[in-house]
Amino acid sequence: MRFLAVTQRYDDVDVLAHVDVELAGHVVVRGPNGSGKSTLLRIAAGALEPTAGRVVGRPRHVGYVPERFSPPPGMRADAYLHRTGRLLGLDADAAARRAGVLLERFAVRPRRDARLGDLSKGNRLKVGLAHAFLAPVDLVVLDEPRDGLDDDAAAVLDELVGEAVARGATVLRAAHDDVATGATVLWVGGGRVVVEPAHGDAGAADGDLPFADGEVAALVREPGGTTRTLVLAAGERDAALLDVLRRGGSVLAVRPTAARAPHPADEDAR
Repeated sequence: MRFLAVTQRYDDVDVLAHVDVELAGHVVVRGPNGSGKSTLLRIAAGALEPTAGRVVGRPRHVGYVPERFSPPPGMRADAYLHRTGRLLGLDADAAARRAGVLLERFAVRPRRDARLGDLSKGNRLKVGLAHAFLAPVDLVVLDEPRDGLDDDAAAVLDELVGEAVARGATVLRAAHDDVATGATVLWVGGGRVVVEPAHGDAGAADGDLPFADGEVAALVREPGGTTRTLVLAAGERDAALLDVLRRGGSVLAVRPTAARAPHPADEDAR
């Protein structure tokens, strides 16, 4: 799936401006509150038509959990999943079996036939996530899916994301937490979207910090055209890179300092 010159404008402000990006595999969207993360996810899921530009290659069926998941409060959790499973193309028996498996994996409490309005926020979210992974769809979009989950449910979510990506689906999620190994990161801010390639810690020597947590060297181009390298600790990376974007600059590359390779553009910064 690809965004082609996608722009979303609210009150004469471009929350997203001419975004060109291809989405595949496990993609994590990061950025401060109000940066446009949820807007990008809504457009990806087909829940919002962009002001300009278009999305190509979106699958017919999408598993989508918005930031505020509000299912019909009077419906039972299992009945809700049975019905949405049918809408996603599953037959009745397959929908019932898959719903039972996911409700059990997520340990929905107090029971799977409880009315959705009687469930806690965390248990309602578990039902929403079960809905997103109910059918073998090619695109799953999750907005802050860990918010309200206990540790066991968060581990189940990670397993389901891995299973979906392994069978070739694209999983797009907004997150403030650490980025999983192998995920591609989209940095959103100032209307811009910058792609950080997929990373991992496979093959790292003992004691090496994973890319999501350790010090990084970021090659950036300032608005005036000057290219320079910023060495950033994990806790300051998000704010520093988003500041570059807000000022109209570009982030050209981000890599861990422990494994940093020479980059031709580094010469321009000297």
